[in-house]
Amino acid sequence: MSDTYPELQHILQQQELVSDIALGMNTLEDFSVRVNRALQQTGEHTDVSRVYIFEDADDGAITNNTYEWCNRGIAPQIEELQGFPYDCAPSWKRMLIEEGSVYSEDIRQLPADLFAQLERQGIRSIIAYPLYVKQQFFGFIGFDECVRNKAWSRTELELLRTISGIIASSYERKQMEEALRCERDRANAANRAKSQFLAHMSHEIRSPMNIVLGYSEVLMEELPGEEQRNMARSIITGGRMLLSLLNDILDLSKIEAGRMEVAPAPVKPRPVLEELGLLFEQQAEKKGIAFSLSVSDTLPDMVVVDETRIRQVIFNLAGNAMKFTSQGEVRLQVDYFKKDPSSNRNNIFSSVNNDISSPVKGAMSVDPNAHPDPQPHRGDMSSPARGEMSVEEMSVNPNASNSPNQPPSNTLQIKISDTGIGIPPHEQEHIFEPFVQSAEVTDGGFGGTGLGLSICKRLVEQMGGSIEVASQAGDGSVFTVTIPCSEA
Repeated sequence: MSDTYPELQHILQQQELVSDIALGMNTLEDFSVRVNRALQQTGEHTDVSRVYIFEDADDGAITNNTYEWCNRGIAPQIEELQGFPYDCAPSWKRMLIEEGSVYSEDIRQLPADLFAQLERQGIRSIIAYPLYVKQQFFGFIGFDECVRNKAWSRTELELLRTISGIIASSYERKQMEEALRCERDRANAANRAKSQFLAHMSHEIRSPMNIVLGYSEVLMEELPGEEQRNMARSIITGGRMLLSLLNDILDLSKIEAGRMEVAPAPVKPRPVLEELGLLFEQQAEKKGIAFSLSVSDTLPDMVVVDETRIRQVIFNLAGNAMKFTSQGEVRLQVDYFKKDPSSNRNNIFSSVNNDISSPVKGAMSVDPNAHPDPQPHRGDMSSPARGEMSVEEMSVNPNASNSPNQPPSNTLQIKISDTGIGIPPHEQEHIFEPFVQSAEVTDGGFGGTGLGLSICKRLVEQMGGSIEVASQAGDGSVFTVTIPCSEA
């Protein structure tokens, strides 16, 4: 019993070592860190002089010492063993491939070509196993003993063979990961090239479409018969739909190519909002739904924002809301949050009624019984998601720095809510991805490209802001856009 217990304990330690090395090789650390740790654990457990890995060159004629662990008092050899030609010791590779190992308790018993090379390194005993990656000879892992002639036990040999297999598998996984990264990089490069091409071609693509639409409208007025005019109207309607699609694709391409610039400038926000409100009021009236515009009375007369991008975001979100709302209302609510210079919190200067169904107190309000839908984009999951959450449930997340060392930033908040079809919670994480549409949109035949929300999100982020959604299927949606800005 006294002899059996130490043996069992030794076997248990070997199993723990194998487990630790296997787990360590599967971490997210740098590959060289993982390999060096595995060599050190193996060397310390077996108390050998050196543990090392050689990797062959592509032609297989030479090999390089890439990793090495040395015990105390043992001189490293890694610098001297770079670009070592197999021709200098032809028996080495032959034994690894044909016999599956190079093993000797006394190197004087090895072929003369091996003895001559190993003796220079002060090696007395050695064991080496081949490394195969994707069934191809890749190199080898070796264990040197320089202090004494060592006789490895059968369990030790099995241990070293197992560890060599784990390391070979890790090399194979590393190669697969590198291949995947190369494919990803090629795909990203191709996508960037496509985006840059479309961004450069935007004028050449848009101009012919505008010419076609312009002359079609002139022609329609000149045609004598109603049937001919209806045909011209169909051409114009189809052309506008195509132009809207082209605009979305070209805008997304410009953003991806880094050519969509944000140009903040002093803007009078109220006239801009009133203009948009009138547009959506007319469209809402045609659909037989309500539209309301609420603007906080704390909104300054002049703010510094990119008017064009703000218009584009509101137009897309409100257009989507109207597209997917067949009864009820769509609300556009604009608030202004001013940051207190003495604190890191945003103070709300207005007393805002956060109930979606009522307009903001003290705000300009337009509430016709109608609901506009200019060139809708919401039929996509790139359009707003629908939900029954109230405005106060939407978190305000201005992308302003909370650092006390930076100047305070005020925030323009735009909320667009509706009582439309909504988007299920499990689909909301994808709604800002390009060319993605929710099941409700697809099944309902709303059409769309799936680009509207993707464009909105990227534009808002370029302006330093954020966009969020709260929605439930069948209960409408609330989209909240927060954009840092300042008073002019």
